[in-house]
Amino acid sequence: MTSHSRACALALLFLAVGACADEDSPAQSAPDVVTDTSADVGVDIAADAGTSDIEPEVTAPRATPPTTTVYVAREFNFSRELPGGIVEGFDLDGAVSNGNDGTGCDQPDYTNAAGETGIDNQFASLLPVIESAGGAALPTLVQSAINEGDLLIVAVFSGVDDWLNDDDVTVSIGRAVGAPIVGADNTLQPWQTLTLDINEPVTRITGGRIVDGVFTAGTETLPLPIFVFTFRFDVTLHGALIRAEMTETGPTVFMTGGAVTLANILDIARTPGIQDRIPAALEQLGPLISDLSVETECDSLSVAASLTLMPIYLFNPPSE
Repeated sequence: MTSHSRACALALLFLAVGACADEDSPAQSAPDVVTDTSADVGVDIAADAGTSDIEPEVTAPRATPPTTTVYVAREFNFSRELPGGIVEGFDLDGAVSNGNDGTGCDQPDYTNAAGETGIDNQFASLLPVIESAGGAALPTLVQSAINEGDLLIVAVFSGVDDWLNDDDVTVSIGRAVGAPIVGADNTLQPWQTLTLDINEPVTRITGGRIVDGVFTAGTETLPLPIFVFTFRFDVTLHGALIRAEMTETGPTVFMTGGAVTLANILDIARTPGIQDRIPAALEQLGPLISDLSVETECDSLSVAASLTLMPIYLFNPPSE
């Protein structure tokens, strides 16, 4: 499979795309901007202080996190339906839809592995269609794109006083460039140095919270410029939510979800090399499974993706 055909096949999975560029044309560049957004998610934590006549046990304090802590996604996977109808994702519309109650564009919601209901992730039902059209090897292509330095999504956490409970955390999401070091396990090695791509937007999300080791935040839009095999794909999540599992030393699994418009999905379906197989199916199927509204009523699909994070250094971390 050529680089051009592999990129267009991979584009099927990335939902929204400006265009599948011709190999001879230069990649587009986005303006060097920083988007300030805020989130009001999570709950406040209040600790009750007590007294005792017993001498307290002295333990070593947890190390204070550095001002800027940087992570890169070494694995990237869109959430899909698991046995038993389990699907990971977010409740993006605040409703638990059963398919005929007038909510969620009359699409039934999913339940995740923790038993939470109201999960919106209609893209999970679209993945089998994409794979049946020739995208079965897409997970392998995604990992190759990461290892070759094309798909380097970075998350920069700042303002963290405690990795397990903190009511004011900022996360900045952008793209890194460089020649990554890959280990024997076929994933990126930790603590290597990459460079922030200053030609791409950095989305700075303030007001995030960590409660009992779970980080949550949200933003109105989350652009994810993705470069694969010299091609550029612009993915924009609307009403994006973020959740990350924390340890005492930092985040591990990072999940984000949001809405992507059907118009963006059809843009990619009409890309040369794909249009002969996919567009008719998407044009018919898309409106039947849309569950969210961004610009007009029921014009979008919900989606969720998980990223496995690993600590690195950035030569030029984003400024506050």
